[in-house]
Amino acid sequence: MIEEILAKIGQKSLLLDWESWSQEQKENFRKQVEELDVKAIEQQRRLIASHKKSVLEPITPFTDYVIPPKGEEGRKLVEKGAVACLVVAGGQGIRLGFDGPKGAFPVTAVKHKSLFQLVAEKTLAAGKGLSLAIMTSPLNHQATFKFFEENNSFGLAEEQLDLFCQGTFPFLDDEGNLFLEAPGKIATGPNGNGSSLRHLVNFGIWDKWKKRGVSYVIFIQIDNALADPFDAALVEAHVLQDNEVTVKCIQRDDPHEDVGILAKKGDDVVVVEYSEIGDEERVACDESGALVHSCANISYFCFDMAFIERVAKGNFLPYHFAYKETPAFDKTIKAFKSERFIFDVLPKAKKVGAILDARKHCFAPLKNASGPNSIEDVQESLQLFDRKVFKELTQTDALPGVIELHPSFYYPDQDLRLSWQKRIWSPGVLYLLP
Repeated sequence: MIEEILAKIGQKSLLLDWESWSQEQKENFRKQVEELDVKAIEQQRRLIASHKKSVLEPITPFTDYVIPPKGEEGRKLVEKGAVACLVVAGGQGIRLGFDGPKGAFPVTAVKHKSLFQLVAEKTLAAGKGLSLAIMTSPLNHQATFKFFEENNSFGLAEEQLDLFCQGTFPFLDDEGNLFLEAPGKIATGPNGNGSSLRHLVNFGIWDKWKKRGVSYVIFIQIDNALADPFDAALVEAHVLQDNEVTVKCIQRDDPHEDVGILAKKGDDVVVVEYSEIGDEERVACDESGALVHSCANISYFCFDMAFIERVAKGNFLPYHFAYKETPAFDKTIKAFKSERFIFDVLPKAKKVGAILDARKHCFAPLKNASGPNSIEDVQESLQLFDRKVFKELTQTDALPGVIELHPSFYYPDQDLRLSWQKRIWSPGVLYLLP
């Protein structure tokens, strides 16, 4: 069986050391081979060959964004349970020097809450019984499941939380061949967040949410510590504009920042990945000196449930390739990693809109152990945001000190507003409860 599969793609050489493998290694290899998508591998090979000499398609700037509305109507939709959140959290904390899922990394300054705890507590604070789904990867699924289990899901009820795992694509070397990263183990990597909507449907979560009255889904990435899983302003803009997809983006400041751009290809709204932006387009400025492509994609969306159901049935998402170092036994080699990304569903939407928000309000990505997008940057962003929220709530300026707000402050009801008006705190390190 596995010999036939490997023969179809000219990869029988992977079996050369078969006899030296343990029984467990043989069984794991057999399972990997049986799960290979032969047609997908052949397509990836063709695309990699053409990728080396591909021509970038022309794009034009996207300018049809609006500023975020106040969110009062969006809050009503959240409170009635019409909004759910899908979080993609397949990454490991390797670049942070952390052994475990990136979502388990502690980020807050006082309580040292993890990214997972933040999103769970925001879900609890935003409304009663709200739904949250988290997509992991084979790299961290078991560890993520265990982390939530050991922490009693941070208070989330069983029916509120769903964890599911994305798939993988094999790495391909310069000749388009599969290779082993260890005895009996084909080198693979997570297949990208583009599979998330299909999995949401195929794993039965979409049906569950539909029965619970969900109409809109917020999509965020776990490593964005400022992402709001129940973003009332985004939902409100989505409904007011009658969109099938609404993108939350930020102003591009640095032409060399590793963020994609929101643009137009013909009549379609698209996101162009930062690694696929032409050099001229990346740095192009208008007469005032501002970047022509002004909207940065931060993988922050609102989707209609009906749209999710429709696109989940298709197999249209293109492959994106990264040429990167990957383990191959006792060495590393450069190979092609292929992924599919969520933003490629945009051209399938009947109507796409966007809101342009301030970076300091919604984007604090945790990427590196030091330098840009480090834990120091994230904690500074969280501090600034908490001070902003507290000032809006109390109409008083914050005194010096390190603070951390309980997520209830992000979704204040009238009682909370009244009880905290005109309050101040003394300098120091404080964790504020409602």
